Amino acid sequence: MGNNFGRILTYKGTKIVLVLTMVMLMITVPFVQAFSTFVPGIFAIHLDREDKAITSASNALQEHIPELTILEYGSFKYWLFAHRSVQPLIWIGHGNKGGITIKNKLTPWGRFANEVVLSSSIDIILSCYSRELIAQTSLTSSDVVTFKGVIDATLGGLITAWLLTGSDEPLLKASAHYLSLYQGEEPYEPLFEFEPGGGSASSIDLPPSYNGLRSLQSYVMCKMSGIELAYHLLMLFVLVVQILLAIYISYN
Repeated sequence: MGNNFGRILTYKGTKIVLVLTMVMLMITVPFVQAFSTFVPGIFAIHLDREDKAITSASNALQEHIPELTILEYGSFKYWLFAHRSVQPLIWIGHGNKGGITIKNKLTPWGRFANEVVLSSSIDIILSCYSRELIAQTSLTSSDVVTFKGVIDATLGGLITAWLLTGSDEPLLKASAHYLSLYQGEEPYEPLFEFEPGGGSASSIDLPPSYNGLRSLQSYVMCKMSGIELAYHLLMLFVLVVQILLAIYISYN
């Protein structure tokens, strides 16, 4: 009698765990699909405080790319959309030869490269001296579009809009704006970091394992979003719990 009762408990316990697992799968799969697929939008990321120069660059972009969405670095929308975009990402910030300012802190170009490699498409780094990203890391011109030296915010925004749209209008406006800057008719607004808020640019080199980790990072962060990764880890946890529970019930 006791053995039969134990078998019934084992059967019921295993069945309950299986049912709960199936319910969780049915509930979570739609959410995983919604948050793990690539998005078609064009995104510009503000790396630093929104000052006049960053605003001018964004305005020049939005004038010619109405569907452009502005994301603040580190925000919820940034983590949700930035690295799932199939379009080039536009990073807007203040840079110098040592690095680029992120959240009021100078970040070495080598460290910033770890953010760039997570993108699934080519990136455009709209800041002064962004060419240093290629010079100081293993990234190439096929990975990123960069600017050499100091760049005016509006001029950089117009050139970027031309690269993305292929339209002659932003290119013509860029030429006219350049002439106005040359003649002193408009103020020059460089995306240059004069006084970094902190950090150190002395260590620029990427870690030795950078090249090996790059493909793994790209797969985990681009092919699998954070939601999808969390889902798979949760399912693994549920599977382990199910096995342990079944063993425990059988043992008792």
